[in-house]
Amino acid sequence: QTAISQELPVGEAVVMRDTKVPYSVPAGVSVLMYHMVGDEEGNAAVITEENFDKQMRYLKEHGYHPITMQELYDYVTKGSTLPEKPVCITFDDGYADNYTIVYPLMKKYGFPWTLYLITGEVGKPNRMTWEMAESHTVTIANHTVTHPKLGQLPSRLDKEKEIRGAQEALAKELGIHTTWISYPYGDYDQETMDICKELGIKLAVIMSDG
Repeated sequence: QTAISQELPVGEAVVMRDTKVPYSVPAGVSVLMYHMVGDEEGNAAVITEENFDKQMRYLKEHGYHPITMQELYDYVTKGSTLPEKPVCITFDDGYADNYTIVYPLMKKYGFPWTLYLITGEVGKPNRMTWEMAESHTVTIANHTVTHPKLGQLPSRLDKEKEIRGAQEALAKELGIHTTWISYPYGDYDQETMDICKELGIKLAVIMSDG
């Protein structure tokens, strides 16, 4: 594999991809959403380490090529080419296992990935610390301060506090000026989108169960 992106700032994923991989413009791109890796039963947001490793191994063995949010954005907005069988791998929230389990596994497979961080939860029990987040192997992006349903908040100011607050925390703690956001619960409205645009956010992801 060849490192395409090197000397990146904190909060941007390093891309390891063979230079012989063919590129084209796909009909679409799947974005996989994960949360916590562990042994908690009865929680659909939790996947075992064995199962997650199995899924990543499947992608590797079947010729899938994980891409960065920037690559996805360029594809969506400009029709840019992507490596064959592209897929986005994302994690929401920022649990401690994202660093202790996911980080080494993604390094093992050479996959770029994205972490949408709830900035107000950093440092709490079972959550990542800012030191954990300071990595050059993952794109770190906005998942608000407290994880509310943005579209349900009573005022524009409340929505802005959540989005701007997370932007400012990422900038202060990690020097990251992210242009990506994951709407908590996939919930948003026109005001939410307007605020994101004003803050320089270019692309948002939502969720589709299944």
